[in-house]
Amino acid sequence: MLYLFTDTHVPNHQTTDSQPQPIYLLSLLPEYPLINFTVVTALYIFLAFRLFKSTAWLRDAVIPHDDDALLRRNLLTMILGAGCAWLVGFAVQVLAQSI
Repeated sequence: MLYLFTDTHVPNHQTTDSQPQPIYLLSLLPEYPLINFTVVTALYIFLAFRLFKSTAWLRDAVIPHDDDALLRRNLLTMILGAGCAWLVGFAVQVLAQSI
């Protein structure tokens, strides 16, 4: 998220400086900067918590704690899925270059 704020290409409309200004990146209430800061911070914390809960649930679903056979099956499925995704991407790239 820090990268988003530091690498924005939103121009600064208040000065002639061409440096990007992160204050203009997420402006829900442009006339009220302190209220905007509060709302955006609350939104950021809410989304970060939801992302944490989602990844914790996904970790528990993909990496079982007690069943080694299920862990091996999930690992094999992930490897095969990644291989299939790579093959599809490679095929699309070859087809795009041949056109």
